[in-house]
Amino acid sequence: MNLHRNFNIELLAPAGEPESLRAAVLCGANAVYLGLQAFSARVSADNFSNDEFIEGVRFAHLHNVNVYVTLNTLIRDDEWEEALACVEFVVSHGADGILVQDIGLFRAIRDMYPDFPVHISTQMSVTSLEAVKYFEELGVRRVVLARETTIESVRSMTENCDVEIEVFAHGALCIAYSGQCLMSSMIGHRSGNRGACAQTCRMRWSLLEDGETLEDQRFLLSGRDLNTIEHVQDWIDAGVTSLKIEGRMKRPEYVAAIVLAYRKAIDHALNQNEPEVSDDNIMNMRRMFHREETSGFPFHDKHIVDRDFSGNKGLPVGHVVRYESKKRKVYVRLTDTLTQGDHIIFPDKDLGRAVNKMEKNGLLVREAEAGDLVAIEFDQPVTGEVRRTLQTSTLNDMRSAYAREQAVRRVDMTLEMNAWAPMVLTLTCDSHTVSVVSDDLAEPAQSQPMDVNRIRKQLAKTGGTVFKAGTINIQMHDDLFVRMSALNALRRHGLELLTEELLETPVYEKHDIHKQTLNQTSVPEDYVTVLTTAQLEAALECRNNVYIDIDALNQKALDLFEAKGITPGVAVPAARDNNDLKNMSENKYLEKCGRLLVNDYGTMRLFADKELVLGPGFNVFNARSAGYFDHPVVASWECGRGDVKAMKEANGQLIVPVYGRPLNMITRHCMITEYLNGCDQKHCGRCAGHTYEAIDRTGASFPLMTDKACRNYIYHHTPRAWGRLSEYSALYVFTDESQETIRAMLRG
Repeated sequence: MNLHRNFNIELLAPAGEPESLRAAVLCGANAVYLGLQAFSARVSADNFSNDEFIEGVRFAHLHNVNVYVTLNTLIRDDEWEEALACVEFVVSHGADGILVQDIGLFRAIRDMYPDFPVHISTQMSVTSLEAVKYFEELGVRRVVLARETTIESVRSMTENCDVEIEVFAHGALCIAYSGQCLMSSMIGHRSGNRGACAQTCRMRWSLLEDGETLEDQRFLLSGRDLNTIEHVQDWIDAGVTSLKIEGRMKRPEYVAAIVLAYRKAIDHALNQNEPEVSDDNIMNMRRMFHREETSGFPFHDKHIVDRDFSGNKGLPVGHVVRYESKKRKVYVRLTDTLTQGDHIIFPDKDLGRAVNKMEKNGLLVREAEAGDLVAIEFDQPVTGEVRRTLQTSTLNDMRSAYAREQAVRRVDMTLEMNAWAPMVLTLTCDSHTVSVVSDDLAEPAQSQPMDVNRIRKQLAKTGGTVFKAGTINIQMHDDLFVRMSALNALRRHGLELLTEELLETPVYEKHDIHKQTLNQTSVPEDYVTVLTTAQLEAALECRNNVYIDIDALNQKALDLFEAKGITPGVAVPAARDNNDLKNMSENKYLEKCGRLLVNDYGTMRLFADKELVLGPGFNVFNARSAGYFDHPVVASWECGRGDVKAMKEANGQLIVPVYGRPLNMITRHCMITEYLNGCDQKHCGRCAGHTYEAIDRTGASFPLMTDKACRNYIYHHTPRAWGRLSEYSALYVFTDESQETIRAMLRG
């Protein structure tokens, strides 16, 4: 493994653009992750041009920091040439790993560069040890787990596999399982799986029970920000390889604040003599960006969402005393220092601005203190609390933290000096050694010989570089003299050569991509999934390939299959965790089912002996991905009619979803118990016997269903109805349809 730094646990920081990379590196990250201009799951970030990437890799590697590239979106069939060119570019210019979501891209990278490190993105929804083992068997270097994975499950993974485990430790939360959210795509044609998420979860929603409003237009799906800095020791004890900070959309100063705090926390956890994280470190993180915080699902925090506010709510700085409409000024009694240039927000109306001008006692001031009454120009009447969302003094402090080069690479030197011979300087850094020879000759001293300590002091002048002098050994056998300028030139030349040695890019042998051949063909047929035994009864009257949801599997369902003379089929949703797989392996009804429609890699591996169909949860979006699998595979809901032709040519068992509500979100968080308890309280039983809907700000109704593990499933407001495609196998997905509707659909 081409690691540039030895560490007990990696601190992995976001780099949305070059300055953020610099901030991450100089504030103590062990590694950064970044995207190029294409195929990055954060297309709205500035990202890196090719030239910026080359310079960024050089800067990071010189500071012992790894660079991972995010090519973690789904690839369209017309994008393969560009995608593979991106792979070749980053591999040849020093990337230390590539994160992928698209299984077809994974296969292509393994074909091209069998030894290059590939990381499985959280977008692949890895939630179980079985899924980790699946990718380990494929030679994957690292797996980024779903944010919903508990610390107990993390530990079971690290103890039972050799693949590296990466977890999210800080930053914004996706409320849905990453990779299993189609909400933005279905509503606004902006696909999260393509890096263009519109963050519909951050918008206002209403919750209805049996048609009656329980909660009206609140932020019911807006996750708090993850903060696990108090659990760094727990992560280390669990055997995690890498702690990941979310934030490629955040400014460099934010990256600096988070990295500084976590660097301190990690160093203290590994060495109790190192200083602990200070209150100021914590406050600096919040001063740069602040939502309500949670330690998340890993540490069983029940407070996952903030129903009252979805954005940066900042920290309290005062309260409104009055608003004067004629002057268009708001008068604020401060509870903290406020400085010109700070940004404030009035949460009651979700309105804010930068403080460009501020008056105290009728005079313009640059700064005011707690207790002062200040007037600030504002165009609209506002009331209530005032919060600061950006503090200029903290911003400046964070910029200062990464403004100067830091000496982080120890270099040991040996200087050989002999009369009437060139000087030889040997420099060693880690396992790299270079030697340089001077143009000048050392001469016998005519009067006062060179002082060894003076020579050593001159060689130690590495300021302005990444190097710090270690041991300096001077081998001088006679009384000699040499000009200081010659020593300086020798040192500079040696450090330049050492730099190039450290930055030498590993060479990975490139192979041709395996020619894709057509997987097994089959006669087009219909597949049907249902959620209830009543729906199963109706579907079995019309079709044989019917699969009932795992939660509805019971003896009655088995009897219905038996009466039809059909092997029972079960549909298993995505994001199955260790507990789910354990329960399924012990399920007496599932033992009698020979056919499974599965939606995640862990379930696929565990039940490899069954007759499997791979569902939409695999996000099969292109021909290479379709051809990767030997099983019948369902095309992604995000595929258009034009996409599926090439996919069918790669996998003759391709299945196209032609009817049903796309599953827009699977959430570990339960909206219903959030309403009841103000937190995510499992197994309350409220959902039994009721129907629920999530209503967006346009009034569209999204059916909400809950499984036995209290996950929420939010389906699209309108079913897709493509009609029968005679040359393709078809998938019909029934959620809330009646028996009559099912019969009519399947007989029509």
